[in-house]
Amino acid sequence: GSGFDDMVINVTNIFDAPISADGYLEVNCTTPRSNTAILQGTPLTAGETGIWTITSGQTGVTFSPNSNTASVTVTGVATSSSDYVFKWTKTNAAGCTAAGTHYLRASSSIVSITTPANQTLACDATSTTFNISWSYPASGYLNSAPSLVSYPVGGNTALISKTNEAYNATVDQTFATVGMNVPGVYVYKVLYFNNCETAIRNIAITVSRTPGAVNAGSDIVLPCNTLSANPIGSSTSIGAGYAMNWTQVSGPNTATLAGTSTLSLGMSGMVQGVYKMRLSVSGGASCPSKTDDMLVTVTQSAPTIATVGVNATICYGNYQLAANTPSAVETGTWTVSPSAGISFIPNAN
Repeated sequence: GSGFDDMVINVTNIFDAPISADGYLEVNCTTPRSNTAILQGTPLTAGETGIWTITSGQTGVTFSPNSNTASVTVTGVATSSSDYVFKWTKTNAAGCTAAGTHYLRASSSIVSITTPANQTLACDATSTTFNISWSYPASGYLNSAPSLVSYPVGGNTALISKTNEAYNATVDQTFATVGMNVPGVYVYKVLYFNNCETAIRNIAITVSRTPGAVNAGSDIVLPCNTLSANPIGSSTSIGAGYAMNWTQVSGPNTATLAGTSTLSLGMSGMVQGVYKMRLSVSGGASCPSKTDDMLVTVTQSAPTIATVGVNATICYGNYQLAANTPSAVETGTWTVSPSAGISFIPNAN
């Protein structure tokens, strides 16, 4: 024969699992920092009990109203930067449990971050380092992110890196910059941040490079009564941070200049005389400029009538010739015909 019997299995489960707080719940970030925090677990249902425990972090915290309530206020949280891990465990009447973890980070404010001094590098230097320091709790961690925010045209290949991370109290962090090959000003930004706030520090670094060769062009002798000119210079350093500049060194008056920051200069408003013009090319204040000069000669009137002494009949040998003296903007030249065997001392001018 056969027989059978029945049995009933009751399965008890917790349908409302505790909240799992992924990441960090921040405590007040002001100074002095609050030493309390509020934790929120899933509420208890009929027949359940619960308890908050601390599994990581400094001891000495207390739970209010007590550790068996889903929503509690934790007192005694460290006012400095410190991590805590709390666990909310629920147990039902059958003894089954479920737990959720609540993470708490008490970050400190960012204080006493120094501002690096701007730098002007030596001639042809293309790299440098700078330091930033701060005060922070001994257990603190401060994130930092350096970046290049502005640069001269063509200078976007410059790089910045940090040589050490920002750990613990009163620390110096060193940053290295390289590849600043174009003259001009490079601005770098360092962003500091933690779970409470951010801080930014900027530094401007000025780079100078030695310019290449410069040529102001050939001297110009203008046609009579021409009172404007267009000297054209050249240089192997054009653009990319190099500066061109024309200036008048001397002349009978101050000419009107146009396009002084280009290789092609416009001159007008001139009078009779000789103008000395200078083209300069600069690669920054730390390096010497390179220059070259040229002359522009202006003639507004016919030359002075030449007069000489009376005719003479002489024996073979030397003879002293006399003539009127040219003006300051004129030159004079002696010629002779026939010229064979004749020379002028010291010269024909």
